[in-house]
Amino acid sequence: FCDSVIDGRQSIDHNNWPSMMYANGMFDPDAIDRGLCRGMLLLKALRHIFTSPSSVNNPPGKKNQGRGCIAQMYKLDTIEPENIAYVATLVSPLLSASTCWEDEDGAFDAEAFYNNIVHLFKDDTNIDKTWALETLSWWNL
Repeated sequence: FCDSVIDGRQSIDHNNWPSMMYANGMFDPDAIDRGLCRGMLLLKALRHIFTSPSSVNNPPGKKNQGRGCIAQMYKLDTIEPENIAYVATLVSPLLSASTCWEDEDGAFDAEAFYNNIVHLFKDDTNIDKTWALETLSWWNL
């Protein structure tokens, strides 16, 4: 797969779910929603951004010493689809060959990627409501 991307036979765009979007080892091409939006890298990045770099390896709910975190300052007490999409959109270019942030990087459109993730949870015509509720519950332990 990597060779086909490098030599241009395969392109990656905003409609593809990178492996960081999945819980470790959970990708199943026959059930692409299994483990989707539960990647450990996403979880750690979200905690790094919203609760503090030192909270990344702490168990959920453990308070850190020091000044208040972004989540406290803005009274963010639950993770919403937009939070997951924001973090995934920020992390995605870090895992690519890009040397800088760009809204569009080849076939990959960051805004479309963000919207695709939000729509996973909110677009009533395309989602499995059970999956959406279970995934948000996982994030909000």
